[in-house]
Amino acid sequence: MTEKGEEGSASWSQHSLFTSLTTALAISSQQASSDKKHSCRNCGKVYALASSLYTHEKYQCGKEPQFKCPYCPHKTKLKGNLKAHIGFKHSNMPRDF
Repeated sequence: MTEKGEEGSASWSQHSLFTSLTTALAISSQQASSDKKHSCRNCGKVYALASSLYTHEKYQCGKEPQFKCPYCPHKTKLKGNLKAHIGFKHSNMPRDF
């Protein structure tokens, strides 16, 4: 073989190795993410993060909204959602919480 042919085969070999490694990493990543699913014992909702499941179970699943807007009848289950609501709907009002 000529030098050009050897380079071509080395290039093909590198490409094949890269493709194999990329595929292996993708499969490994999928398996890791599927192993890290956290599901709610009450409703079956699935979360990627344990902290998200914790928040769901503590504040949301089967619970009534506990954060009430001081300016209107709107209620939310999460304080951050109430803050966002006040920012969008009542931006001209003072925020005392």
